[in-house]
Amino acid sequence: MKTHRIFFILALCLGVGLGFGFWSRAESPLPNETLTDLSLHPMDPSRLLVTSEKELYLREGKNWKRLLSLPGNSMVIQHIVLHPFFTEKIFLLSPEGVLEGNLKTRQTRWLFRERNPEKNSVFALTFHPDQPHWLYLGTARGLYQSHDGGQNWQRPLHWPENQSIRFVDFLASDPATLFIGTARELFFSKNGGKSFESGFSLALFSGEDEDRDEFLEDSNERAYSRFTSLAHSQDFSRIWVGTLEGTFESRDGGIQWAKLPEAGLERRQIVDLVFSESAQTLFAATAKGVFRFHSAGRWEKLPVKMTKPPSSLALQTDSHNKEILLVASGAEVIEWPLGPVENPGASPLFIPSPERMELFRKFLMSEPGIREIQKQAIRYGNLGNGKIQRWQWGSRMRAFIPHLTFSKDFSYSQNVDIDRGGTNDPDRFIHGPDESDSNWDVGLTWELGDLLYSSAQTSIDSRAKLLVELRESILSEVTRIYFERRKLQMELIFSPPEMTFQERLDLLLRLEELTAQLDALTDGFLSERLGEIEQTHPEFKELFS
Repeated sequence: MKTHRIFFILALCLGVGLGFGFWSRAESPLPNETLTDLSLHPMDPSRLLVTSEKELYLREGKNWKRLLSLPGNSMVIQHIVLHPFFTEKIFLLSPEGVLEGNLKTRQTRWLFRERNPEKNSVFALTFHPDQPHWLYLGTARGLYQSHDGGQNWQRPLHWPENQSIRFVDFLASDPATLFIGTARELFFSKNGGKSFESGFSLALFSGEDEDRDEFLEDSNERAYSRFTSLAHSQDFSRIWVGTLEGTFESRDGGIQWAKLPEAGLERRQIVDLVFSESAQTLFAATAKGVFRFHSAGRWEKLPVKMTKPPSSLALQTDSHNKEILLVASGAEVIEWPLGPVENPGASPLFIPSPERMELFRKFLMSEPGIREIQKQAIRYGNLGNGKIQRWQWGSRMRAFIPHLTFSKDFSYSQNVDIDRGGTNDPDRFIHGPDESDSNWDVGLTWELGDLLYSSAQTSIDSRAKLLVELRESILSEVTRIYFERRKLQMELIFSPPEMTFQERLDLLLRLEELTAQLDALTDGFLSERLGEIEQTHPEFKELFS
């Protein structure tokens, strides 16, 4: 036994010294490891590729093989990426670069590596679905692309050099769509990265500062990416993007986005998303567990027992053609069989007493309406039409205001003459009186053509377009939050008495969160009005106590 162990250690060291070209076996992952990502084997979907911070494993049923072990303390495996065309190739992302491995030849090489990884950490890698040798990298220094399989890398001409790219993924639609996520904004390109269009900005959906989330305790910069995952239906009619602000859905190829409701979701920060085509269900991993989204507009938590928060999700089909949800949690992979599409049946509605219903009706009548909240959001954001109208009026009235020019000229000179003497007398310079001259000039001009058309109109029109788009986004978000809050209030009122204290507390905290979001968009208007209502109607306090 000792001889085999010594031989294993020597062989492992030899493999590391030869550039990670050695692959070895392991019965199971070490119990103190933390799994970071998982993916189906590209040549055999019944097997599973799993990565920890330092190891790459192959899982076949209950048997595990260690395929790769990384040396050093700084390099950490963050993500595993499969090649869409060459199934034998895999790619491991780390802060130091991208490591390419071959499942057949069992060889590895650095595909992309920087001398200073602290300034150019690699966050994401994706491939063009129609071009086998087109690669795209999201790094701390921007976007890198290669059209020769990673031999040479260059940056797109139309992307800012120093803007960090935290999320890159391709959608194999027609045409193929490249999604690029920065710290707070999502862009997309339908021409392979030649030009980019803005998808949406998280700043329009949340006024919070970039925080450091509780469930991400490591110092890995990938953890601070606000865009975390991408999922879509088989026909690409629906696209979902997971972020640290929640889940966003698009039904038109990524042009328009809407935020999914967060009812039932115990933590809004999304770690990973997958969509089951057979069950027609979206699954999300958060620090509080795994949730599935029902068509009724509510999340349901799966009763999966986990010792640590999930880090990755995947879907696998077993030998009976049944789909299984795989969850990487801590040092283990948890399997959750998916049954047929579940439609939650209608539960009996709890009807409060007539007195409580009347009190709730008076409370709703006392609260500010949606139109009043929208007006306050427009006022606080200075998004009214009056500003544009004042600009347009001022650009024409400037024709009556003259351009005033004022100038002063001043000159000074000396008069010098020469008195030429005789043969023996030297010449003399005679200084006459100095001359000085000063002029003042004042001019007034009018541009009467500005009454018909001013050059400032072009700038005003472009600003008006941006203002309308921003106002539409803000009002859409205010409306969504307002009615989600109203729906939550009704859920609290019609909640049955057997609801647990924890469930009711979660609803109350969510109600406070939605109120705070409206306050952030209206300068605290809603809380101020609620305080006034509580003073005049103290009986309302018992509604949500």
